[in-house]
Amino acid sequence: MYLTLMMLAKFTLMPEVLEFFDWDTKRFLRFIDLFGGTAINVPKREEVGRMARNVHILRAMERSDGHAPTVRRNLAELYGLSEERVKKIYMETQREMQDGCG
Repeated sequence: MYLTLMMLAKFTLMPEVLEFFDWDTKRFLRFIDLFGGTAINVPKREEVGRMARNVHILRAMERSDGHAPTVRRNLAELYGLSEERVKKIYMETQREMQDGCG
């Protein structure tokens, strides 16, 4: 299997994926069974961090229970953002969650 993957190395990331699975062919083939033929877009680490931050802002603001200005100020300080930016992130993330879930 290794030689076949090495021949494909010019065209795919299969050798790297197999290495990711620590050369465990059973796990590698399970991955292929699940995702074979599918294009996968893996976000950069920074994007995942932004998504986590935005969801944290959304949840904190939802739980603010009438104390939104204080929570917004604390979140702005935590993330090094303006309060207006925190509010915008909250509104955008809320809309994205609604669009994605409904």
